[in-house]
Amino acid sequence: MNSGRIPIALLIMMASAALHLCAATPGDRHPDISLRLPPGAFAPAGVVYDITQPPFNAKPDGVTDNTAAFIRAYDFALQCMDRVPWTSWMQVADQAPTFYLPQGTYLISDTIIYSGVERAGLNLLPKEKRPPNGPWYARKEGEPLINWSHWKTLGLGSPWERLANIRFIGENRERTIIRLRDHAPGFGPGKIRPVLAFGKSFFNNRVATNVVRNLTIDTGKGNPGAVGIDFVGANMCQIHNVTIRSGDGLEYAGLHIRMAPTQSYHSDITISGFDYGILLEAFHVTHPVFEHVILEHQRKSGICIRDSGCTIVRLHSQNRCAALTMESIAAQVTILDSLLEDGDPQQTAIHTRKGLLHLRALTISGYGKTVKGMPDAPPPGLMRERVILNGSEVKSDIPRLQYGTSLHLPETFPADANTHVNDKNAVCVEDFISDSPDQLPAIRKAFTAGAETIYFASRNWRNKDVIDIPAHVLRIDGLFNAVRTTFRIAEASTRPLEIQDMRCANIILDAHRPVIMRNMIFSKIHFTGPGHRLLLTGCSAILLKLLKETAGQSITAKMLNCEGHYLPVTAQKGARITILGYKTERGENTNHFDFRVEEGGALEILGGVTGVKPRGIVDCRGGHFSITAATSMNGACPNNFV
Repeated sequence: MNSGRIPIALLIMMASAALHLCAATPGDRHPDISLRLPPGAFAPAGVVYDITQPPFNAKPDGVTDNTAAFIRAYDFALQCMDRVPWTSWMQVADQAPTFYLPQGTYLISDTIIYSGVERAGLNLLPKEKRPPNGPWYARKEGEPLINWSHWKTLGLGSPWERLANIRFIGENRERTIIRLRDHAPGFGPGKIRPVLAFGKSFFNNRVATNVVRNLTIDTGKGNPGAVGIDFVGANMCQIHNVTIRSGDGLEYAGLHIRMAPTQSYHSDITISGFDYGILLEAFHVTHPVFEHVILEHQRKSGICIRDSGCTIVRLHSQNRCAALTMESIAAQVTILDSLLEDGDPQQTAIHTRKGLLHLRALTISGYGKTVKGMPDAPPPGLMRERVILNGSEVKSDIPRLQYGTSLHLPETFPADANTHVNDKNAVCVEDFISDSPDQLPAIRKAFTAGAETIYFASRNWRNKDVIDIPAHVLRIDGLFNAVRTTFRIAEASTRPLEIQDMRCANIILDAHRPVIMRNMIFSKIHFTGPGHRLLLTGCSAILLKLLKETAGQSITAKMLNCEGHYLPVTAQKGARITILGYKTERGENTNHFDFRVEEGGALEILGGVTGVKPRGIVDCRGGHFSITAATSMNGACPNNFV
């Protein structure tokens, strides 16, 4: 695994004219979503389970204690996934359910997590066969010391917790509330304890499609140790359209990311109260991306970063205390297009003496100083772009290398891309299935039925034919299933097409239409010509054509989890690629660069982590690029990759 994170600041070779990102308003957009899935999406036909129905029987009346119902659901999800060996992530994902929460208030009195002991492989062994020091026996200065030598001889496929694909999706954010009982036992002073948890370990390398959407988490009153969500997640993981609030403002943290590895895209979140709004402590290859977030009324810091990195876009912090605190040399933060206001004149907006901090297009008001340890007060209006490393501003005497100047490429979607499709006009492909084993007729009937949203509600779709997508279809939702087929954008339109929550689907961008891909993995993308606009959010292992054949395309990726597949990501002639957060890993790419820029191409990377020892990070062959990133890998690693 890793032996440490090394921040690097590599900003601009041959800087081009500044073209600014869109000036969308900072803060939570509060999408007005009332999610009502069609009947065919629910079990037994589909993979979605209503948590108010048997065998869970939750009662969202604000009075009944629903702790046992949520634990039953959690245990049920893990029992489904335990049907197959955890050595195959795809097979495990095929078994996973999704839990739907109708609107109402779900009162609980304890943490929502599975029952029993921690599911790490160690705990599956008889005590006499367990390694004396465990699969991990220390955590020192952010470095896991993992005792790998035992696992080949113990007959267990994985030392990890074997927890993934846990999904809670509400009907309506404002009216679907999970509330911790006031003065709940176990949440007292010094007893840090989450309301909703995604693990009991501090490290889990089986983290995919953990999702929280359209919910409010309320930690109640008199629970000073409470954490709203204890989250971990890499591939296809997401927190979206969520409020986390403290009933009296005195709880510990709204969102706590302490488990590694975590890379994910989170958006439209409001966190109100707590000592810390967001607390990031995870270490190995951890770099989540947060966009459109409101942090308000924190007592110690809006965001606190320890052994992690993150990219923050369009944050609205309304705090007297510091908006951002960085406490470790391993911390790496890129913060863009954000508003930090209502600060105490005796306070500093950003506390950092360690780590790498990249600031761009910030507006700061109220605070006496911008960055602790530096003399300047916040300027009026937008602050100039700055890079600060271990408390000192970074500058360069090399004429062609300009620290602190990024490319400012325009976003793929200058308008608000957070569209919401009318789910009342939705169908499931399963509704059109006949007795024939051939799935093609059912798929084609669904796409020509006139519905705006098409759901693939059951598991393991396989079709070798190309499916043409007409202009009236606005969203294709795989409900986290494997949909092994090829979709072709067949009709031009100015209305974006959203394709989300699916594995293994291939996309051909033929007719010109804006395309948004959300939470996709193992997808191949092919452009039939230049001039396409593509937005990726929370996508992983996007293969082949997207990564290397990009001439003339406009692409924005928000948390691109490249794994080690088919690198380098290449900006060819005429390509404009912006990456807000990335991760690479594995030995496949050790003889390759992570990224390549060819003559006439432009690549802008705003935060990320390289998790292997590649040949280099960026191979510049005459184009324009900028990068802010960190390394997280075995052994010593130089920081001059350009």
